[in-house]
Parts: sequence; C-alpha cells; structure tokens
Amino acid sequence: MPVEVRKHLPLFLTDSELVVIPVHVNNKRKSWDRYPINEAKLEYPMAYCHFRRLQDAELVEAGEPVLSIGVESKVICWLPLTRDVRRHYKMHWLIRGLRRMSEMELHKKYSIAFPAIGVYEEDKIDPINVYKVVKKYLGNGTFPVEFFIDF
Repeated sequence: MPVEVRKHLPLFLTDSELVVIPVHVNNKRKSWDRYPINEAKLEYPMAYCHFRRLQDAELVEAGEPVLSIGVESKVICWLPLTRDVRRHYKMHWLIRGLRRMSEMELHKKYSIAFPAIGVYEEDKIDPINVYKVVKKYLGNGTFPVEFFIDF
C-alpha cells in the first residue's frame, strides 16, 4: 500500500495500529527530552516504562526498533535515531531501523503511523529523504503507512 502524507493531524490521534516514536539510545539523566518523547510518556505510559527499562539496562541499540506490544491500545515502535538528547538524528540509523522494521514485516502486520522526522530544523535531517526511505522500506506492505507532517 502507498505511504500517505497526513497534514494537520497529530501523530497521537492516528487510527494506525503501530506508532513509531524516534528516541535516543542513551539514558542520560536530563530534565528534558526531545519531542515527541514528552508526549509519548503521557499518551503511552506503560509502553514508555517498558522502553525505559530496556534503556536503563543498556539494551537499546542505535537503529534497532524496540517494540512495546500488548501494554497499550497500540503497538509502539521506539526507534533510536540519536546517541542522546543533545545530538541530531542520524540518517544511517534511520535506514537501519527501517530495514529492520521491513525484515520484521511490521508493514505486513500493522497499519503504521510514522512521524515526518526532519520537519523541524533542529533535527538536521531532510524530511524528503526520510519520506523516500520510509516509502522504500515500508511502502510495499499489506497495510497503510501514514507519514505525519504535523507530529
């Protein structure tokens, strides 16, 4: 199915079964997190707890998706794209993560909501390139993939 661009709808209001949330690998004790992590903590507290336990145990790897299944109404895919909150997202980690999501056949099991990483200047990644790699790795699935501009 094609990758559909969604405008003017927040990521957390999606009807998709799986929501992708970009995160950082390291668990540095900081008083702030990069968006959309703060909102994800509120929307999916049990899934966030699951992710943080893995992060605390240093089991989170760059570009390796972490799935929280069965603890929320949706499957949450935490996608580590930067070393810590002070760093920019890495395109090669995004490609690795999307390749892994494709190998796991997530696009053949779930409808997916994917944030348009790069729409914010501080991301230092091109959202058009992000869209292209999302389309390349997830665009041939059984279920739709929504690419959220306003996440």
